[in-house]
Amino acid sequence: MFELDALKKYNNINKDCLEEKILFSNPYELIKIIFENLHISLKKSIFWIENKNIPMKGREISKSISIIESGLIPALNSKINSSIVDDLKFIYMYSIKTLLEANIENNVEKLKHVNCIIKNISSAWKKIKK
Repeated sequence: MFELDALKKYNNINKDCLEEKILFSNPYELIKIIFENLHISLKKSIFWIENKNIPMKGREISKSISIIESGLIPALNSKINSSIVDDLKFIYMYSIKTLLEANIENNVEKLKHVNCIIKNISSAWKKIKK
């Protein structure tokens, strides 16, 4: 029981810290935060599959999909007619499709594949000057 209470307190502290970071971030930093949280969620999904905790796996994969759908895709500037925007949207949609497959199949390799794709994009994002 103590471990569960400690975990809840830890999660609440992390949530408070994240909310504070978001409040004081510029758009560039917000995207970095979104990528960081997506990586964490994907790693947790892998952990839950490997430990055969299917409900938690489903929850984390759903969270990853939500981060892409409500964070990364809306952040794309659709007013710009750019192949980069189109390509990123395609990659994000592909990632969502792959995450859904990984969820159904309990497939760690598909989760790692999406994480690798997102790492490459986030790495490029970090190289952009503010």
